Amino acid sequence: MNTVNISQKAKNKHLNFSHYEFIINSLIQFNASHPGKRNIGKTQFIKELASTVGTTVSNIYSIIKDATISVRDYNLKVHYELSAMAAFEKRSKNHKIPNNSKFEKSKEFISLVEQEVKSNRLSSIDETINYLKLHQPDIIKNMVIVSTKTFYSYVHQGRTSIKPIDLPRMVRRKTKRTGSHTFQKDKKALPLQKDPNISRIEKNSDTGKVI
Repeated sequence: MNTVNISQKAKNKHLNFSHYEFIINSLIQFNASHPGKRNIGKTQFIKELASTVGTTVSNIYSIIKDATISVRDYNLKVHYELSAMAAFEKRSKNHKIPNNSKFEKSKEFISLVEQEVKSNRLSSIDETINYLKLHQPDIIKNMVIVSTKTFYSYVHQGRTSIKPIDLPRMVRRKTKRTGSHTFQKDKKALPLQKDPNISRIEKNSDTGKVI
């Protein structure tokens, strides 16, 4: 294991670059001391490495995969190396901006949409955002734009000056039908039952006797 001390990552936080360096350098030292394609004890080493850094074993394997790069030597022969920077840059692009940070960065755009919606009460958020994108791209080109779905989420969370009651389409409900009646389906007509007395008369008609 790498002799350099490393602090565990904070809970619910991403690994920083020093963690990536520690992981890759530790793996390089392990591979150097265990030559060969089948490194004995590598699984246990990965588990200890994950525990030291404060992450999962699967995350360590993902970092190793992203850190593997192909390079060519002077003879144009391809071989593979491990790069902490390559893994860090690749995985950092996949990290989404937290909602709080995104909200702060898009405040200018949100204020513009609020003004447009309030100036025309019949206009919805969808129509306003689409109108700005199509007809006023120069005004919003330097702004951080949020999607319609995200904007509606901010409205429901009470983070904008627009309230659900200000948007007709958000408070529109289906009205109940007045004077509606439910009609039951006609039951299947049952066959008429013959009077048993008539049946007796028919059976004895040949004898002329009525029972």
